[in-house]
Amino acid sequence: MLPRHHTIHGVSLGILMLDTGFQRLPGDIGNAMSWSFPVLYKVIEKASQEAFFSQGSETFLEAFLDGCHELAALGVSGIATSCGFLARLQPELSARSPVPVVTSALMQIPMVRQLIGAGRDLAVLTTDAAALSVAHFAGVGVAEIPPVAGLSPEGALRRDLSGNAATVDAAAQEAELIASAQALIAAQGGRIGALLLECTNMAPHSAALRRATGLPVFDAVSLVTWFHSALAGQPRTGNFN
Repeated sequence: MLPRHHTIHGVSLGILMLDTGFQRLPGDIGNAMSWSFPVLYKVIEKASQEAFFSQGSETFLEAFLDGCHELAALGVSGIATSCGFLARLQPELSARSPVPVVTSALMQIPMVRQLIGAGRDLAVLTTDAAALSVAHFAGVGVAEIPPVAGLSPEGALRRDLSGNAATVDAAAQEAELIASAQALIAAQGGRIGALLLECTNMAPHSAALRRATGLPVFDAVSLVTWFHSALAGQPRTGNFN
């Protein structure tokens, strides 16, 4: 990317956030302690959890595009979002944003399938399986939909998110995700070679899922960390001669 005039320097990544109030644990994309590099946040006002899912992501397209332009004007070289369901907007956002955009952990599906090889597939954990549609997968170039498991509306994670809990029940969330992952893996008869977490709020529990299942786990943090490595241009250490 050619040099640009901007006010803020030393921050390569901007993150567009839904307008939420629930506690975001370390490992969540919205907790700044999740990152080993600086990030610049922009909250999309009125894009609450409830409004986003009741009105549809397309309702907020222009607001997210405005956020892309605002963050780019401040100096970031790339933008991520805080909700995997924004996968539906990936083509439009990437086409109209002045800098590259990653919307969803689902973007990793083609690469993960290459990693685990033929005969095995990844399993996707999402907050709401009924809401995760063909259009979300199509938005990130995935035609063959993998096995998907959602969470109960009465479960810990969805209860904390919908209730905008100022303090979430991390232990209950972890137990719920492990049980959901193990049930999905068992139902697929041993053909699952990796897990992918659609929801950015699941990422704090990735390490626990790896321990419980023995499988590699991909999430929004793994995607954004990879993305940032291409944006920041940090010098490598060591002798590469």
